[in-house]
Amino acid sequence: MTQRTFGKNIKVFLSSTFRDMDAERDAIMNRVYPAVAQQLARHNIHVDFIDLRWGVSTSDVDEADRENHVLRECLGGIQSSRPFFIGLLGDRYGWVPSQASWDAIVDGMSADERLFVNTDTQQARSVTELEILFGSLMDIDNLHRSFFCFRSPEAYQQMGADERARYCEQDETATRRLALLKEKITRTFHAHSLDRNICHYNCQWDGTQLTHLDTLVRFL
Repeated sequence: MTQRTFGKNIKVFLSSTFRDMDAERDAIMNRVYPAVAQQLARHNIHVDFIDLRWGVSTSDVDEADRENHVLRECLGGIQSSRPFFIGLLGDRYGWVPSQASWDAIVDGMSADERLFVNTDTQQARSVTELEILFGSLMDIDNLHRSFFCFRSPEAYQQMGADERARYCEQDETATRRLALLKEKITRTFHAHSLDRNICHYNCQWDGTQLTHLDTLVRFL
């Protein structure tokens, strides 16, 4: 069989916290990606979804530089996927790197990028927030190629305390930062008449994992 040659290659970056978003990422990679790939193939376009959930290899990186390496890999994945971006947000804010690593990454950006990322505060924020700022909200001209999915909290009511702690922030500062980030996303998209690019989806807890993600799949 002759291998098909595609006329165009695109990548889509998936951004989210990791420990609470396996079900959504699985649904995207197993259901959304094959459907999108099949549709685009008809137009001679090859697509890849960039899912970094399995982590960035740091075995050959000096321990002192590992945080910076992870951050650079995340931003490199975004850069190679521009302008296509999918952001998934539940009720976790995510890992916050050290202030030194944050400053080193931001210092390596262009003046405009640096100004945008540090508009609200120069304090280190989560990698997820950095991905969203750098990969979506900063690029207003291509904002229509970004999509955000906000998980509704009803499923947490079906969880025990231990499971709920895995899916919901316990830290007040992180909870506040997450609320501000969601508000910033919503406000930005509304200001550009792109409310349709944001989905609020329900799901269910079956005792071991989140299920019933059809609304998310259909939206994407």
